[in-house]
Amino acid sequence: SFTALLRQEPAFFDMKSVGSITSQLQDDTARIHAFSGEPIKSFFIAISSIVVGVAVAFFYMWQFALLAIACIPLMGVATSIHMKQMVGEDQGTGDSNDELNSPGGIIVETLLNIRTVSALTLEQRRYEDYEHALLTSEPNYRKEAFMAGFTGGLSMFIQQWVNALQLWFGGWLIFTFPDKYDFLDFLVANFAILFSLFGL
Repeated sequence: SFTALLRQEPAFFDMKSVGSITSQLQDDTARIHAFSGEPIKSFFIAISSIVVGVAVAFFYMWQFALLAIACIPLMGVATSIHMKQMVGEDQGTGDSNDELNSPGGIIVETLLNIRTVSALTLEQRRYEDYEHALLTSEPNYRKEAFMAGFTGGLSMFIQQWVNALQLWFGGWLIFTFPDKYDFLDFLVANFAILFSLFGL
């Protein structure tokens, strides 16, 4: 469309349409980069992290690496659940009117305008608004809190039991094959797997 515009007569060629087209091109390239570049980059970082970690673990203690490969799916799921709870998921922007009527929005608005609230003696009204918003905002807050606690506990349970299994197995390998492996080999193999999971 840009070349067709350039081929037109100069009377139809104005700087406003060129600015619009270049702005559109810039937005399109940013969208293409966001939807294709970032997921591919994240995928390759995760895969290379796992491959390098497992390769280092195989080099230092191959039996331990086999156990770690079997545990990677469990640890990946558990770590993913844990990170989603710690960092949070993208909830979207939402409606700004709903945000102002939420319990947090009422508190922020009241504190920002505390002089006005005090001058107009609206303290009781703001308290009632907050109480109403608190009751209507999360009707299933107990269930949601229980599920958040359960998934967080399950995530930590899986991670700690897998860590315990790996520590036990690494100690057993050092005890069973003292001439083949030492404590440093186990530490390098264990931390290679652990840091590769962080990359995942």
